[in-house]
Amino acid sequence: MKGSVYKRCKCPAQYDAKGRRKNCRKDHGSWYYVADTGFGPDGQRRQARKGGFRTSDDVEAALAELLARVGEGT
Repeated sequence: MKGSVYKRCKCPAQYDAKGRRKNCRKDHGSWYYVADTGFGPDGQRRQARKGGFRTSDDVEAALAELLARVGEGT
């Protein structure tokens, strides 16, 4: 199984000279994860999403725990 970690904040989008979006450098916002948890009975991909973590270490620990549980089948 795989998962991703990302940060969200409510700052307006800022772009560089080439038109690419820049990341917010402020220390605010919350961390989220999204993880594949397998396929449902209808064959559709299932994902788990959870947010509200304060630091990237917290969200990575929670993601590792979720992936371990999914690997065990619970």
